[in-house]
Amino acid sequence: MSITYLTLPTDQKAIGSGWVFLVKHNADGSIERLKARIIAKECCQHPGLDYIESFAHTFRPATLRIIMAVTAVEHLELRSVDITTAFTKGDLDEEIYMKQPEGFHIGGPNKVCRLCKWLYGLTQSAGQWNKKLHCDLTELVFKWIESDCSVYIYSNGEVCIIVPIYIDDITLSSKSSAAIDKYVQLLSTLQMSRPWCHSFPAWYCC
Repeated sequence: MSITYLTLPTDQKAIGSGWVFLVKHNADGSIERLKARIIAKECCQHPGLDYIESFAHTFRPATLRIIMAVTAVEHLELRSVDITTAFTKGDLDEEIYMKQPEGFHIGGPNKVCRLCKWLYGLTQSAGQWNKKLHCDLTELVFKWIESDCSVYIYSNGEVCIIVPIYIDDITLSSKSSAAIDKYVQLLSTLQMSRPWCHSFPAWYCC
């Protein structure tokens, strides 16, 4: 369970919460779905108490340009994957309590949420997610490059896959569509990923 509801301990403080409402559109502009998300208010968190580390790797713009150039020159296929609710998949190390959001209340007036897993808005969520994703990709025999720790490469002599990562958006670049299909499926079993867009032909990058 991601949240438990209880009375706030006397030696603890509850951080604020809020709603984010989004309208998700299809490529043709039509509405795909309406989305509501509960978030924590990170401005209420205190370093050293509510979190220790918040850093998460993201690739440099120059790295992405190089990958796009290699993809175009080598006629590689690109495929983007979005991890569904990435920031709610890991257990919290810290003891964090959150006020229930407006318009939503369970239990008595003094009940608050004890967060058991990461939540969007928490300062440490991106860093913790990055660590989890690194473990999953390492399990799939990907290795990050030392010059940019947000880029992973898989190579077995016959197949090579380049994977730049920007928080929870993952792109796979390879000559082998079958290999991309395989690792998208493996990622889906580990992280519940879903295709974010269609595959791009090599000329798209030119």
